[in-house]
Amino acid sequence: MIFEDILEKIGVFGRYQQRLYLAICLRTFCSGMITIMHVFLAGKMDHWCQTPELDIVNCTKWSLDEDQCIQAKKSVAIPPAGSDSSYEYKNCKRYNLTGIEPSDWFPGWETSNVTNDTLQCDAGWIYDTSQFKTSIVTDFDLVCAKKSLPDLAQSMFFVGVLFSSTFVGAFSDKFGRYKVFLFLITTGAFIICITGLSNSYVMFIIVRALTGVTFFSANVVGFTLISEIVSPAWRTFVGNILNFFWCGGYMLAAGLGYFIRQWRILSFVVSVFPVLLCLFIPLLSESPRWLISKGHLTEAQKVIRRIAKVNKKDLSDEFFNNLELHEQEKPQTKSDKQPSVFDLFRYPYLRLKTLTLLFIWFITTLVYYGLSLSAGDLGVDFYVSFFVSGAVEVPAYLYVMFALDWFGRKLNLCGSLVLGGTACLITLLIKAGVWKSVVAMIGKFAITITFAIVFIFTTEQFPTVVRNVGLGMCSALGRLGSVSAPLIFIMSEFWKPLPFVVFGVLSIAGGLASLLLPETKGKNLPETIEEGEQFGKKPILSDDQDDDKNTSVNIPAPANGSHGKLQAPESINEAYMPE
Repeated sequence: MIFEDILEKIGVFGRYQQRLYLAICLRTFCSGMITIMHVFLAGKMDHWCQTPELDIVNCTKWSLDEDQCIQAKKSVAIPPAGSDSSYEYKNCKRYNLTGIEPSDWFPGWETSNVTNDTLQCDAGWIYDTSQFKTSIVTDFDLVCAKKSLPDLAQSMFFVGVLFSSTFVGAFSDKFGRYKVFLFLITTGAFIICITGLSNSYVMFIIVRALTGVTFFSANVVGFTLISEIVSPAWRTFVGNILNFFWCGGYMLAAGLGYFIRQWRILSFVVSVFPVLLCLFIPLLSESPRWLISKGHLTEAQKVIRRIAKVNKKDLSDEFFNNLELHEQEKPQTKSDKQPSVFDLFRYPYLRLKTLTLLFIWFITTLVYYGLSLSAGDLGVDFYVSFFVSGAVEVPAYLYVMFALDWFGRKLNLCGSLVLGGTACLITLLIKAGVWKSVVAMIGKFAITITFAIVFIFTTEQFPTVVRNVGLGMCSALGRLGSVSAPLIFIMSEFWKPLPFVVFGVLSIAGGLASLLLPETKGKNLPETIEEGEQFGKKPILSDDQDDDKNTSVNIPAPANGSHGKLQAPESINEAYMPE
């Protein structure tokens, strides 16, 4: 008896699976919110040096209101900024007003320049709180010499994700999907709750990194858990719909950020959602497929009975008689040589495809998170920009659900990368404002399409024997792209448009590199390393399927006695989404 037969008896997507899937969707929703909320927690704002000499000045003596008084003090105490700055006054220097009386300059404060002697901000800073009331920037004075630290904090979040992605899969294979998922979301929920209690930058950066290690990394285990208890026909559905929950969390973060301008309160409100997710824990169970594969048949029977009961299916004791026949693997001999990731670099054409995919994965995540995190720098309303940046992902995912059937993988991948890169470069020619925002959103739309396509295209490029390890390697390099994205913005200190130049050039380069890969839509996929080396060997721009006829692989007859060939799905709705 194969597990798909068991699913037919207990329900392929019944009430139990729907309940589990709702928990997975809520977790994905929270991940989108937690990832993007950093831009509101670490909101940057105009700032200038505190000037103790002016604290005693009472502007009412010169009939100035509060705003005029602030402007008067800045004009006299702070040097003007250069033309390359987005602020009117310098952020990190002030005039030395020691020994100068206010009466010497206040009557003519609009044109006053009583000294040219400047010094660094030695008494702290004053912050413009018109957009953010508080952020980690104001609480921990992350400005001037420390102005790169907010971006570093977001990079550390992605470092946590990268670190956990190297072992979370192995842990779930060894200890069980449910146990690891339970540990990650409960621990992650607790860590997210204490984010707002951070009393130093060091504590904040540690908490963000641990959030990436725990809660965010539960994505892999959660998707595996739901994939193992639904029929193959439902796997693509559950994978695709998760993308829209990510978008929902992304947009809600912008909405919450608009109404809650204090970072500690915002972090506490956001933490409510992960806590709600923990309420699903008593309703869930271990993956019966995993239990059977590990030989825990008694526990597997209990879980199967529970799923059947929730799904209102009746099972007899006789039903379990053949359960032990499932997942029995063919014994391996010592002479069996197991393919490894090194085989992907041992053969020239496989090596070319592997390196190309690694390059594309790095670029895709780099540009995606780069455009996501910079949405507020486009010259329009900060919060609207981030909301729209999340909203444009919805039509992008809808497009992918159908476009792979119309135009294939390679053309869509190449086109979306080139379009995204071109949009990034065009923004350099447009002044900050609505039109710059529109062009940037076109780039975000395009790179979101790339993000969705690259998962499927990658799984179809690698041979079956190393498909998971190949996908894992690409995903790991993609994580490096997300780590690098916040750090790229530090380059703007040398030339403000430089990050978008990097995003644009690399994205176009990735699009052109994708032409090196063979089209996989509707084609028989390779099973062995040797077949992987031969798969797609032809002129770069030719997609004649006749060239791939020899790559068809006869697979052994399954338990039901049918025969067939492994073939790439005609559309995304037939594809098996990677775990």
